Amino acid sequence: MPKRLIIYSDHFLDWLFAHGTRVVEFLNTALLIGFTLPLIYNLDTIISSRPYPVIYLLGSPFWWSAMALLGMAQWYAMTRKGIKSNQISGYILIVSGWVWAMNASLLPLLTPAPIVYLVIAFTCVVAGMYLLRLNKKIEDRYINI
Repeated sequence: MPKRLIIYSDHFLDWLFAHGTRVVEFLNTALLIGFTLPLIYNLDTIISSRPYPVIYLLGSPFWWSAMALLGMAQWYAMTRKGIKSNQISGYILIVSGWVWAMNASLLPLLTPAPIVYLVIAFTCVVAGMYLLRLNKKIEDRYINI
């Protein structure tokens, strides 16, 4: 069993680090889903504690469910191979950047949480734009053959 675990972990690491944007896609997926699960499960308790009452502005279950679905869509696009799935993943990263920026806007700016959210937002948008540009170059190369 340990040998099989080592082989699977090697395959996972090869998959994760094979493309420069895959790490960003993976982190975005984990953060979107991980961020929303406690809020979906326990929103009332969370918004009653500081500094989270302002999150209630986006406290609609629709918002948190949409974030979780966006994370699942990112996972689906990230695990598929091909130009189309990479393009979809790039667009999802850009939309995710907007979502993280919206979450950052709900908290006082000079606290750690919005700064972290803005860094995540920037990283997602830049990685999404890079992924779209890279796929456009690949697509143009194969069309012009």
